[in-house]
Amino acid sequence: MRIARLCLLLLLLMIPLLGGQAGVTPLAVFGVLAAFGWLGWATERDTSLPARFPLYWPLAALIAVTVVATFTSVYTSASVLGIWQVAVLAGAVLLAAAVPLDRRQLFAGVLAFCLGLLATIIYGWFQWGSWLASGHGLSWRILSTWENPNYYAPFLLLGMPSLLVLARRSRHVMLRWGFGLLAFCSLATLVMTQSRGGVLALLLCLLVFLPAWGWVEGRLSARTLGLGAVGFVILIGLMLLSPLGKRVLDPAVRARQLHSQMFRYYTWQGSLRLLRDYPVLGAGPNTFPSVFGKYQEVGYTRNAHSIYLMAATETGVVGLLVLLWLFGAVLVPAWRAFRAPGKDDESLLRRSLAIALFAGTLGLLLHGCLDADWGYPGIQLTLLLSVVGLWRLDPKFAVHPAGRARVLLPAVMLLVAVLLLPGAYARLYADRAVALTRPEERDQRAEVYRQAVRLAPTNTAYLREAGLSVPRAEGEKLLARAQRLEPTNPANWLYLGKIAVAAGDDRTALAAMTAAEEKQPYLFPALLGIAQACWKLGDIAGCRAALAKILRTQGGPRDIYRPIEVPEPFYTQAWYALADLDLQKGDRQNAVREFARALESGQQFTAGFTEEAQAQALLQGDDGGQNMVRITMFLAHKQLETLLRATEPSTAQTHHNEAESLRETYFSDVPAKLMAEIPATPFP
Repeated sequence: MRIARLCLLLLLLMIPLLGGQAGVTPLAVFGVLAAFGWLGWATERDTSLPARFPLYWPLAALIAVTVVATFTSVYTSASVLGIWQVAVLAGAVLLAAAVPLDRRQLFAGVLAFCLGLLATIIYGWFQWGSWLASGHGLSWRILSTWENPNYYAPFLLLGMPSLLVLARRSRHVMLRWGFGLLAFCSLATLVMTQSRGGVLALLLCLLVFLPAWGWVEGRLSARTLGLGAVGFVILIGLMLLSPLGKRVLDPAVRARQLHSQMFRYYTWQGSLRLLRDYPVLGAGPNTFPSVFGKYQEVGYTRNAHSIYLMAATETGVVGLLVLLWLFGAVLVPAWRAFRAPGKDDESLLRRSLAIALFAGTLGLLLHGCLDADWGYPGIQLTLLLSVVGLWRLDPKFAVHPAGRARVLLPAVMLLVAVLLLPGAYARLYADRAVALTRPEERDQRAEVYRQAVRLAPTNTAYLREAGLSVPRAEGEKLLARAQRLEPTNPANWLYLGKIAVAAGDDRTALAAMTAAEEKQPYLFPALLGIAQACWKLGDIAGCRAALAKILRTQGGPRDIYRPIEVPEPFYTQAWYALADLDLQKGDRQNAVREFARALESGQQFTAGFTEEAQAQALLQGDDGGQNMVRITMFLAHKQLETLLRATEPSTAQTHHNEAESLRETYFSDVPAKLMAEIPATPFP
């Protein structure tokens, strides 16, 4: 069993480091480790499987509903990844339950996980410090190796109660200090994620955990409760003195953060409408990013910002019930351990860990009301492997012969790992292609994307990006494949429109952009593409209608509430295009007003482009529309100054002074020659 135990140790070490990344790469790593672990288990003579394991049936039901929902989905290719994720999750959890482990080996697994956790904490604080030094926009939030600080927070929360128990119950002084220090570092890091939902879930979790733990330890008294209440108040005070306090208490910051709550509200509304269309088995596992565009009311998002709505929209009411069953099964070993008699050290450890598991699960479920963090393998494996560890401490632990499972389980996990590896390599190629941005690297970029598509021929994201990089005929074939795989995803038609725009085929561009906007109403890039194509084809009425539809949303929920606090660049473009059209028509009065609105929108955009928005733009490899807005503002103030000189000489001088100030603020670092060469058209 040495190979199996080694694979489990490596898996536990890698959970904190890789588990916070979505997609195929972490699944491939965990799948390979689980596959080799099962192969090592199968080579031993004393192979056996645990009897009466409480997660057997919930995991089997989760696999079944995922498979059925995949084959009933119109996005089968995207949904398959959901099958692989559940298979890897089940394979890793059952492996940990099947491999014989004594107390020392269980403890070695705990240490491996703690080492990985410590690595993420150190990296997170180092990363945070380097952001401070470099002026990075996210210097005030720690996310470490995770995709988002709001998901790193519940991961830290899950393990914190158990770390406190281990700090209290470990036999060696150094271990007690080590676990205690790690718990403190986890707490400090959770606070610096500045996840308000995570901190609130932590406080509620501690309110349950600490009194229950004190009662199990036999230390619950009026004095203990009083000291605990004082300590709890001090903890809240220290949190409010941290940068999190400014986010919670500062009225100006709170006002800017209102979009976060309202964005979730509108996202939940859209998710409920999605659920109404797919009530039984959902739209399909892993399909929310592709399906939700049709239902969104505000900014686009890749998840429902709720564990429960995410499960319901992707696997229906059936999938939600199965997930709740799984969470209930998680608490079965905790309840049994909590009720077990005995006051010796071993019994107290087991009962204390039961309380810790219950409190961590409660914190996760509370935080899951605000964010869909359950989709990350790191959170899934941390919770379910904690159940395995507590269950194996049960003295009534029993096994039965493996039988045919000795061959079947390793074969299935090996197959899953083999199927995941091409996807992981495809992700490497896609990441490499993103970095090839220079014009002279276009051919190399196209070839790298071709490699990604060969390895993952059903990944529509790769098909779309490859379609923009390769010659037009080849790109259209790739987009046609993406459309067949995801027939209602507006991005496939939007990208087809981009290909046509690059080729100068305005009629095809208009048809593709119109199809995209029909599938996702108020899709601004598509509406702007429609306006531009109509203008080139001489359909001024159609051009105006598309621009007016963009501007109709200004000041409404689509304008104000977004996933992150990023201002909308399309308003500046739309106002400028309308002004230019009115100028060409000879309506100078409207043109003056609309050029002024373009300038005003551009200034609002620039003022609203926060450090967080800047950091998000950098992470996505673009400037978030800043250069486009600056160029549009430059042209708007130049046109406005010219018009005012001709119609209102007294106002022209004032505007000239304002224009000079604008030029100094927004365009001082742009070469004058470049500005002079910008064509003055409705769509510069």
